[in-house]
Amino acid sequence: MKITNEENIKNIIEKAKFKTDKGDVVIFTNGNGWYIDTLIQNLLKSVSIHDKEYKVVVFCTDKDGLERCKK
Repeated sequence: MKITNEENIKNIIEKAKFKTDKGDVVIFTNGNGWYIDTLIQNLLKSVSIHDKEYKVVVFCTDKDGLERCKK
């Protein structure tokens, strides 16, 4: 699927970045329906344990993954 709103994606990435001594960093992943539940659970658990300043962005690669992310 082609991303049709590139400006929106750029804005999301801009909001998700954080500063380090090496420069700006963005951590992102993608997911599809067959493992999105585990991926989201692991990301949220990791953020809650480690650094609550991190913002998590998941680009879903299929409609099933997107629907599961919304839940």
